[in-house]
Amino acid sequence: MSLLKILKRRNYVNHVLSTLIVIIIFLNILYFAALPGNSHNLSRGYLVNTFSCKIADKNPIDPALATVVGPPSKLICAEPVVRISNGTISLNEKHPKYNTATCCYKEIRRLTSRNYTSWTVPDWSVRYSSCHAISKSEPRTEMNSEFAKIECEFEKNGKIETSQDFVATVLSPLEHSKSTEAKYKYWKRPNSKIFYRKPPSVLIVGIDSVSRLHMMRSLPGTRKMLKAHDFVEMKGYTKIGENTFPNMMGGMGGMKFEDYPCWKTRHAKLDNCPFIWKNFSRNNYITGLIEDSAALGTFNFMKTGFVEQPTDYYLRPITTAYHGNINLETTYRGCVSGMNQTDFMMKYMREVIAGINNEIPYFIWAWFTTVAHDDFNDLQLVDNTFKRNLQELIHSEGKDTVILFISDHGYRFGKFRESFIGYYEESLPFFFIRLPPRLKHKYPFWSGICTPLVFKKFLYVRQFEKTHEVTPVTDSYLDYQIAFEVTPSGAKYEAKGAFKGFLMSYPKGHFVQNCKHNHQKAPEIWQEESDMYDAQGLSYNASNIA
Repeated sequence: MSLLKILKRRNYVNHVLSTLIVIIIFLNILYFAALPGNSHNLSRGYLVNTFSCKIADKNPIDPALATVVGPPSKLICAEPVVRISNGTISLNEKHPKYNTATCCYKEIRRLTSRNYTSWTVPDWSVRYSSCHAISKSEPRTEMNSEFAKIECEFEKNGKIETSQDFVATVLSPLEHSKSTEAKYKYWKRPNSKIFYRKPPSVLIVGIDSVSRLHMMRSLPGTRKMLKAHDFVEMKGYTKIGENTFPNMMGGMGGMKFEDYPCWKTRHAKLDNCPFIWKNFSRNNYITGLIEDSAALGTFNFMKTGFVEQPTDYYLRPITTAYHGNINLETTYRGCVSGMNQTDFMMKYMREVIAGINNEIPYFIWAWFTTVAHDDFNDLQLVDNTFKRNLQELIHSEGKDTVILFISDHGYRFGKFRESFIGYYEESLPFFFIRLPPRLKHKYPFWSGICTPLVFKKFLYVRQFEKTHEVTPVTDSYLDYQIAFEVTPSGAKYEAKGAFKGFLMSYPKGHFVQNCKHNHQKAPEIWQEESDMYDAQGLSYNASNIA
């Protein structure tokens, strides 16, 4: 073959390859342009716009939502067979099967054995008492424990039907345990009003798997209420891990996932970790750890959990009990005490706080998992629930309580997560914080310091001198401030001093947060502002989104 023919053939091949490359590039452009959620024209500016970090402010209404939006699966719970009030149980006369009902209750108690093996520890096991009869002749039957399982039999056409339910009551600090009694007496001692002033309480309410944009779409009433009550939104708040545990350990333990010296394997207990509630408990705070899911619990999913009960008030024994007896773990499906799990947990949290009655400082962490973890649409069902309860808590507790309303990450699975906007949302959960008036008035520089910060962790109570310099926590409270910095918890393992729970600066300083410090970096996208986009076929009303 002549040299000329060879050159011509090579030119032909090169031409064909070049043409194929152009076609492939063109097809890729068409493909990505047609992907649901290709919302590059839907940005509204920036959430964070610093020299080293830019996070676009995306529109909450996106075409990709059409693949996941649908009617929520509202749950209607039947009338409970028994009612509980102030620690007593009575049969419900309004129940249609009241006349033939025979019921008893079994006390539910957490195991206390320190000899444990993987998955056979107190966090995963409970013990029941014998069944105590609930009398029809007596108006009320005294309940001798916090949690109980209700077992009933009904006669119908000569056959016996059975049912089971679970109830919870809240004991006051004086009745609950020796620990809560001692803390109550500490704050009520005769000289406490002279030399001590009760520090602010801390209430953290969280919902699993809810992004900032999903919160805007599904909880518009709650969001509007928070803004009306002086909450500050941390718009640049980003996740630091994949699921709930690493994201919460940043604030609860002051550590990154790779730095946990207290939890080397999934079989290790978590008792030795430097959790934040230990700091508060050592300073005579009532503590509470409240979650609605046993299987997906923050400190229990694929983990051993705790051998010793971690906090004063701990809801897990009853969630473990109902998880082990009936299928209540599916999202928003299970009824407990005649209500869905979200209402059940909210009621328990409210009763714990009401029992404390503003007399003792408290630290309570309440985490709602079942309502939003597995179903994208069910969150909108609880907008009024969170709006009403948070508003009532603000009125009753807001004068002297730091309140946080947060999430850990966005929705992590399914078609929506495969879209561009789903990828964007998954890294940006929501975070609202409200400081009580006492702190804001005493430290006015806080009024303007919250908005520009990019927070990744949570709260630690530290004592502040008049110079605002951080000093170690002592037993004598003079002035109080909320500082976002790791403090010793008294645990066997402490967080490394180099890693701060929050990055903090005062007005005299200069704050710059670099995205590269966060290995779960939020999408950095340069976008232009655009108007609200109303995607066709979506059930969300854009006018409700603030």
